[in-house]
Amino acid sequence: MFKGNVLRCFTAPEGVNYSALFVSQSGRLLILNKAQRILYLVDKDSDAPIALLHHCDGAVGSGSLWIWTHFAIDQQNGTLFILEYISNRVEMEMELREFLSDGTRPDVQLSALKLLLSLSPNSDFWGANSDALIDDLLRLFGTDRSDSLPLLLAILINISAHSLQIAEKLTDSASLIKRCLQLQLSNATKCVSAVQLLSNLSRFCPKPLFEQISKHDTHFLDRVFGFLLLNLSTVPSAGHEIVNKNIAKLVALLGQKVPKERRNSALNILFNLSMFDGTSVYMSLKHIQK
Repeated sequence: MFKGNVLRCFTAPEGVNYSALFVSQSGRLLILNKAQRILYLVDKDSDAPIALLHHCDGAVGSGSLWIWTHFAIDQQNGTLFILEYISNRVEMEMELREFLSDGTRPDVQLSALKLLLSLSPNSDFWGANSDALIDDLLRLFGTDRSDSLPLLLAILINISAHSLQIAEKLTDSASLIKRCLQLQLSNATKCVSAVQLLSNLSRFCPKPLFEQISKHDTHFLDRVFGFLLLNLSTVPSAGHEIVNKNIAKLVALLGQKVPKERRNSALNILFNLSMFDGTSVYMSLKHIQK
């Protein structure tokens, strides 16, 4: 495996049309020719390529991040990651964790997060041994950096859909739940992402999630709807709270002028609530105007 420092790309000497490089332990350079999108292996003191490593025609990627068999490069900021000879998930995880440490340059850390985002739909990668990597993501999510927040939210949304084990780990993080509640009160984009993440967690862990939410926000149920409220309405304590405070709002959503999707969601939530307090639900439904 190539080892060394990940460098931000810089302008090559005049006449050399290279856009990114990586210094390996052997002193050789991996160079990306931006125009032809070809990686060359060249000697340290020479611009002449001595080996063609990989053509990028078969590359797959997400956004500006392209991933090849042996390396990944963020084309926005020129950061080049060498993943050559990483033969299994554990090795790749260890390699990526190096770029998530507090001492990593912000642009390099962002590139590592983009790579993780491209891997986040892969449930095989996020196996039982990814606890340390998820801990790194939770640590970063708890910081005040705003540039990495959209990437972190997207990664957490994807991995929280994989398994009960991952969802439980995320739900157990008080700092993650508290940050999501703060984001739910912020701008529209961050609010939607935070609710999506909480919705995923509520599918696996409705009771622990509601207990966490209740510690930080006693009015949360007044502000949410859709899958998140539907899942939380299966929790007895949440169900009774919804009946006592918000049942009139749900009944109002059964009106004919309300879009069908919202009517169906309200009806499903009311069905769940009827399991805990059928009398209150019945009395509320009696007052619907025909």
